[in-house]
Amino acid sequence: MNSKQIPQIIDRCRKKAVQSGCNHKIGLLGFNKRGEIIFSCFNRSRFPKKSGGIHSEMYAMLKCGKKLKTILICRVNSSGKLLIIHPCKMCAEKAKELKIKIITVQDLI
Repeated sequence: MNSKQIPQIIDRCRKKAVQSGCNHKIGLLGFNKRGEIIFSCFNRSRFPKKSGGIHSEMYAMLKCGKKLKTILICRVNSSGKLLIIHPCKMCAEKAKELKIKIITVQDLI
């Protein structure tokens, strides 16, 4: 990803987060070693009646395997405004184990 692409990448990640039906709307873009987007998703509810969900980072790591090198995450409110986000300890540790870098939209701004 180069600096000219950053506004479009942030917007794409934000639009993905807006699609989430969870209270905490998280969007994700996954990149390969060449910086190409190879995956996009949003967090999903696993247990609709109990508020549990699968984190978008973990879902991307499970789906993409070794092709995934960088994860970009963002969080939005119900009107689509970007909010501060940090990966949870479990996702951060798994990413470190797999040598995947997690960055947030705030890192790009």
